Amino acid sequence: MPVDCRTQLRLALIMVVGFVAVLVPGLAAAAPTNVPLKVLSVLVPVPPGAEPDGQMFLQAKVKANIGIGKPAVVSFYLANNPYPDPHDVQIGSSSVSLLSVFFNPGTVAVTGLVPQNVPPGFYYVLACAGANNCVATPQTIAILGQELSRLPQSPFTTLQNAPGPEFFPETTPGMSVGAPFGCPASGNGQSGSQCVWVTTQNVNVNPPLSSLSLFYCPASNPYPYQVAFGHDTLWEDLSQGVFGNTNGVSFTKYKRDALGFDLSYAGPRGYAVFYWLCLPPFCPSQATGKVRYLCSTAKTVRAIP
Repeated sequence: MPVDCRTQLRLALIMVVGFVAVLVPGLAAAAPTNVPLKVLSVLVPVPPGAEPDGQMFLQAKVKANIGIGKPAVVSFYLANNPYPDPHDVQIGSSSVSLLSVFFNPGTVAVTGLVPQNVPPGFYYVLACAGANNCVATPQTIAILGQELSRLPQSPFTTLQNAPGPEFFPETTPGMSVGAPFGCPASGNGQSGSQCVWVTTQNVNVNPPLSSLSLFYCPASNPYPYQVAFGHDTLWEDLSQGVFGNTNGVSFTKYKRDALGFDLSYAGPRGYAVFYWLCLPPFCPSQATGKVRYLCSTAKTVRAIP
């Protein structure tokens, strides 16, 4: 049977494409594959952040494309971007039966461990069921290196005047404010707002305990992000020879808790209280206190009265 010119052309094109695919394996690999399990979404971890060597409860919504086969493995990663990268750090994994999530989506969960050598910073959490089948959390989470602040006790005393010197980033020499960025995930109701880092000036400290200071947020970001519940105390200690400390946040200015510790303030122009400690007999004769703390455009919902 004769073959027309168009048929001959189609056959020739098919042969050329097949030949190129053999020479360039990446073209064949780029074809879509039917993965047995699809990740639909990733929940914000609980708590929404941790310290290096800390733990978080990780969850992802998944749906199986087939109902038979060996259980699928879902791995969770800390990632700098909302897509997979060779530098992502795995923090946990769990398996799920395909049949259990074939008819309806289900949740896979695991307790994740943050490696001790993870650099502090903001990370997405990726859940992956295969190399390119990944979904990220809607916001970043915070991995910070400082210890958590002491949990605040019941409110006790309101002072008439500031318990220490007050510093404002617009007028205090040496203080600086960083560029705004989207606030990380939080249990304080401040996710989705805009945050800035505020870095204090160097504060002279006379060990073992001194220099209680009130550092205000800028007028553009009036609310301190620091709340000493869970892992939402977003600040970094930049001190030399001493350790920076802060306490919980109150909606009342100049408030002290039942143990006499001064609280930070979440009012119209909030401030973060910091003081410094050292460990005798290793206290230096001279020390410098310095911290970096986060301020938000959204008011916290978890401050004490």
